[in-house]
Amino acid sequence: MASCSPGALPVRAPTGPTEPTATVAGAVPAATPRPAPVGLSLTQPAGSLPGRLLFVADANVWLLERGQLVPVTSDRVSRQPTWSRDGRRIALVKLWTSGSDLWALDAEGKNALELTDFTYREEARQNYALQPVWWPDGSRLLFLSQEGTQDTQLWQVTLQDRRRQRLLVHGERSGGLDHPRLSPDGRSLAVTSFQPGGGPAGRPQVWTYALPNGPWRQLTDAAGGAYDPEWSPDGARIAYVVRTPDPGRSTGRHDVWVMRADGAGARGITTSGANRAPAWAPDGGSLVYLSARAGTFEVWTVPIVADPSPGTPQPSPVARQITLGGAIDAQSGLAWAP
Repeated sequence: MASCSPGALPVRAPTGPTEPTATVAGAVPAATPRPAPVGLSLTQPAGSLPGRLLFVADANVWLLERGQLVPVTSDRVSRQPTWSRDGRRIALVKLWTSGSDLWALDAEGKNALELTDFTYREEARQNYALQPVWWPDGSRLLFLSQEGTQDTQLWQVTLQDRRRQRLLVHGERSGGLDHPRLSPDGRSLAVTSFQPGGGPAGRPQVWTYALPNGPWRQLTDAAGGAYDPEWSPDGARIAYVVRTPDPGRSTGRHDVWVMRADGAGARGITTSGANRAPAWAPDGGSLVYLSARAGTFEVWTVPIVADPSPGTPQPSPVARQITLGGAIDAQSGLAWAP
């Protein structure tokens, strides 16, 4: 399957010393109710993490709420969960050998509804449905598929009749799209794209697209590429990941950054070099992200201050580890709801 990818992303932390952005706090294991993924425990700060956080560990979707872990799926094929805007439903991908399908279910993991049928075809005709994104009113999902194309393109499917159609025609053989995210007002799409623009050729960058008819706007021109864009709840900022080439690391360094929605005011949030998948707190005051600084991806959180005034000194934010031994699935990322 041809798809847009940021290149060689770290599945395990690169060798060599790393320096976290901020002081590590609260990395003291706390009791975790069973059942839980094998090896996963929670730190003390997990109990004060607001809202409801979805992630994939041990091949299933898990919900972290008020310091408690609750299994959402048990089929070991569910990936890429995402919340509806009202927090009442979850969309996810069920991934098989030669294809995948979209499903929607209640926040409690019940009343599952299958929305695509790619994996029921003969193997040669199977396709992938990936990266579901809820429309603001909950009536449809955006998703990526390479159906009928060489690269992943943006499609939509309505929940009422399961009708699907391509939403956005993107250039063929240009690397496709990855990580689509809809702005809170539904008027703009942020994506990772390899399309030609500023910055080195062949590197993904973060772009936005004004719905329904454009234009495209390039927001990053990072030398090593940028990916994983996420809108803040108010639509004013975008968190994303920058890959920085590093002669000592074949995968480069991957760190979380934040910029304004027009691409201005970009500033680094992490520096350990093995981070991805940022997600905003429901109130916009902090981020969670995945960090592989210790070997496998774990959930961390860090406060985010409003755009600082130019020249104003800013104290280093205190990053806190949330999970230990979880080996969180980085491709599925994180989803945070009130």
